[in-house]
Amino acid sequence: MKQVLTILSVLVVFAACSNAGKYADQINELASKWDSTTSALTDFAGTVSNAQASWLSDVNTMQVSEEAMAGWSEEMKAKYNELSAAVNNNTSNLSALFTELDDFISQWTEKGETMKALKDGLASGKLEGNVEEQISELTSLANTGAANLETWQSRFSEINAAIANAKQMFADLGVSAGTDSSR
Repeated sequence: MKQVLTILSVLVVFAACSNAGKYADQINELASKWDSTTSALTDFAGTVSNAQASWLSDVNTMQVSEEAMAGWSEEMKAKYNELSAAVNNNTSNLSALFTELDDFISQWTEKGETMKALKDGLASGKLEGNVEEQISELTSLANTGAANLETWQSRFSEINAAIANAKQMFADLGVSAGTDSSR
């Protein structure tokens, strides 16, 4: 009986090792994609965060006091109102992009624990749980992350163009914060 248990123990250990070997290529490929996507997402989130902070600082310089606007023509007030609408739109779009990105990164970070467990399990030769399901789920999320990143980068480029346009609109008004330099 002891010999049977010993043989079964050896088979269980061997099966666990072969299980890790069976998934090694998939896990290594996924880990590489995961790490590169993590880096790209983190870098992009930093870029968006910096752009948002810079834009909010710029918005503060575009504020004109009511006293300064009192002497403006109706045409100048209409241009400023158009600028204000563009500023609000850009601020909302940038904020929405950052929130969407931040929400995804939270999910990504949470699933990163599963990725770490797979890498650790591969290193130790002991993979836990339904490995195929974990690999499939993480691969799907990595593909989604890469696709979302492209979409977000495109939206960010559009928002940056709109921000540049709003800055130019403000410069074209020929005013500075709180004063009317066109008089």
